[in-house]
Formats: sequence, C-alpha cells, structure tokens
Amino acid sequence: MQNENEKVSYVVTVYNKTQFIPDMIKGLEAQEGSFEKEYIFIDDGSTDESVSLLKKLTYHWPNVHIETGENTGPSRALNKGFRLATGNYIKALDGDDRLTSWATSHLLTAIKKTDCALAYGLQSLMGTPPRPLETQDIQIFSDPLYNSLTNAQLTPSMWLAKKELIDEVGGCDPNIFVQDYSIEIRMAHRSSFAFIPCDVFQAPVARDGRLSENVAQTLHDVNLALMNFIDEHPDLENRYRSLAWKRASGRAWKWARREAKKSYYSKEFLAYLQSRSRLYKVSYERLKQCCDIYQQTHPIRIPTPYL
Repeated sequence: MQNENEKVSYVVTVYNKTQFIPDMIKGLEAQEGSFEKEYIFIDDGSTDESVSLLKKLTYHWPNVHIETGENTGPSRALNKGFRLATGNYIKALDGDDRLTSWATSHLLTAIKKTDCALAYGLQSLMGTPPRPLETQDIQIFSDPLYNSLTNAQLTPSMWLAKKELIDEVGGCDPNIFVQDYSIEIRMAHRSSFAFIPCDVFQAPVARDGRLSENVAQTLHDVNLALMNFIDEHPDLENRYRSLAWKRASGRAWKWARREAKKSYYSKEFLAYLQSRSRLYKVSYERLKQCCDIYQQTHPIRIPTPYL
C-alpha cells in the first residue's frame, strides 16, 4: 500500500491523438493505489479534436490541468508538464499509450524498495493480454548510462521517476525535437534504475503519424542527444565518451550506406573507423558529423533555439 502523502503527477503529451485518447484516459482511470493523483495534459498545438475530447472525458476529475500552446515538439511539451507538476513523483505518458492498471503502484514500490530514483517496466501492444508481475525480483542497474549509451531503451510511458531527479537533470534537452533519448541519458547519468518484469503500458497497433515511424528524425535525434550530452559533460569518463561516438558513428554510417548509397570512401565510414581507434578523441565536431547525414537525406525538424 502506498503512503497517502505520496503524490504522482501524470504528465501526458498530446498532439492530434483523438482516436487514442479514450484508451489513454481509461488507463489513467484504472490506476491502482492510495496515493494522491494529479493529471497534467500538454496539448502541443493539435489541429484535431484532442483538446475538446480531453475536456469532455476528464470534466469530473479532480486535479486536472489542460494546457494548450503552439506546436514546439514533444521535448518542450514534456518539459512544460514537468514545470507544472506538483507531485513528488512523475509518471510520464505519451498521448496514444494506455497504462496497465498496476503500472504506477508497481513502479512506486520498485523505487521505494531499491532507493533508485527511477523505475521502469515493459510494453506490449493493445489487443493482447498485458503481462502481470509474476515475481517480486527487481533488477537494479547501477550503471544505466552504459546501457543507455549502448542502445536507447526507454520511452516516457515506460518509466516513473522522482520529481527531484527530473528537476536535477533539467528535463528533456529542449533543443532536440524527440524527447525520449535525451532525458533517458540525462537521468541515467544521475541515478541507478530499477526494472520490473511486467507490462506497464500498452501501445496501439496502428501507429499512423506516430513519431517513432519517422526513422530519420528518430535516429538524428538520438545522435544529437549524444552530441549535446557529451558537450554538456566535458568531465565524463572516456569510456562513456568513446562508446557514444562508436554508437553514433555506426548509426550514421549504416544510414549513409543504405539511404544515401555512400561508399567506403565517405566521411561517414571514415568517422566510423576513427571511432574505433585510440588515435582519435571524441569531439563535438566529430559527433556533429554523425547528425548531418540524416539532414542530407530527409527533412529533419530541429526546434528554434531559445533566445
């Protein structure tokens, strides 16, 4: 049973999600636990009926905040929700996902049992039975940054974190359009992660218009997140810096070869080779090259820099 003094702020980002909102709302309504709940919906400039539907389906709920604004991208939308949140825990959620009924309760328990500042679980698709928690074993990752640099692991719907951790890392990188990876590596740099082996949310089978379908934007933003993270942490251990460059250059070379039909004489392949040699050091400029190839082949959205 949760402590009644605990408060969870559900921060939900929405952009043209009318068809998914009813399921998302049902998931929020079904959350188990005695903790206080706060619901913050950030509409990122929807042009459909998302806002009116949110108001209709939550009119009887207490502690609901629906914020609207121009379309600036999910990173800044999520940060806006973080700033408005008053709970001591944050449960982030994409507007087209549905939490399992036990999601918040199990994630809170994992944080309290392990003293980690973040806990996460698994996902499945809607229409299939969600996998419940069948064991009390909780896996602790004491060096989640290494895992996160190796492969992006988390979407916002997968995790619940202490508000103080999100405040400490500054939320998502506001200069990157897609939110998932920048906040993952920022939090992985500051805290151990707890993992529970059960589904904490379900994603829709039909994903038309979902950001994850824009592969070029996603891969660009993963590499950009690495570039900015390395730049923000000049004292980061060399093993992390080297791993970031290897992963970014490998992605860029594979994309250059497949999408731009570049040869083994290309600068992307040269960067890939250099990242595996001790003769070359990681730099902001070298990581930036790992972002350029995506902009050469596809339209990439980059938020307007803050003044």
